[in-house]
Amino acid sequence: MKKYLCSVILIMSLLFLGSCASNKPSPEYDVSVQGGKGDGAIELTVIPIWKKRTITYAISGLDSFAVTVKNNTDSIAKVIWEESSITYGGSSYVPFIGGQRFADAGTPASPMIIPRGASAAQTVHSPGQVYYSNDQYSSGWKLGRINASNVVLVFCIESNGVKEFYTVDIKEKEI
Repeated sequence: MKKYLCSVILIMSLLFLGSCASNKPSPEYDVSVQGGKGDGAIELTVIPIWKKRTITYAISGLDSFAVTVKNNTDSIAKVIWEESSITYGGSSYVPFIGGQRFADAGTPASPMIIPRGASAAQTVHSPGQVYYSNDQYSSGWKLGRINASNVVLVFCIESNGVKEFYTVDIKEKEI
C-alpha cells in the first residue's frame, strides 16, 4: 500500500510540475521568403520551432528553424552555409545546423547537397544559443533560446553554377 501511495504522490507531483512548466503560450509568426528567380526552381520552407519552459529549461523561447529545400532543377543544388546567415538582436551569425558539433558552433558546416528533383531538410540554430554549463544538475553543451521577436535568415543556394540568396524574415505576431 505504501508503494502504491508513493507512486500516486510521485505521479501527481510530476503532473503538477509539468503544468507549471509552461509560462506563456507559443506565439505565432509571420514568415516571408524572398529571393531567387521566382520561377519555382528552388522552393524554400522555414518553420520556427518554439519550445516551452520545462524543468530542464528555465525560459520559453524560439529554439530553432525547420528548413526544407526542394530542388526542382535538372542539376544538383547546394545550400552554402558559409555564405548564409542568421541575424537577430543586432548580431549576425553563420547558421549552426543539426548534427554539427557544439564545439564547432560559429564555424560554417559543409554545404548541404540536394539532388535534382529531391528535397532536403535541416534544423537550423544560432551559434549565439550555444553555451557550456557546469552546474549542480548537469554539465555539458546546451542550446539556449533566441530572445528576439524578429529573426532574419539568409540562405545561399547554388544551382547550375549560379548562387541565389533567399531572405526569410520571421516576425512574432502582435497579440
